[in-house]
Amino acid sequence: MNVTLEVTYCTTKGIRTTFHSEGMEAEKAITIAEDFQRTGRIKQIVFRDERDSPWTLKELKRFLEEIKTEPHHLSVYFDGGFDLETQRSGLGCDLL
Repeated sequence: MNVTLEVTYCTTKGIRTTFHSEGMEAEKAITIAEDFQRTGRIKQIVFRDERDSPWTLKELKRFLEEIKTEPHHLSVYFDGGFDLETQRSGLGCDLL
């Protein structure tokens, strides 16, 4: 899963700004977010997925833990056919 980071940062003088990252793998984004948090100056971190849905750090970690047991490298093959004489059709698929 790829995400972007939105980090709201506050300087020691109280100046705030928000930074937006490029897309990256969620695990990498979590590592960067945790590093930012160690500075103690981060006010908010939001992860956004490909559908622009917001995630908190806790939600993203929980999601990644839940999908660890799911298969990740599947291939799906489809085939279909149509019989002109009977006007019937069919579809088949194979998961590898």
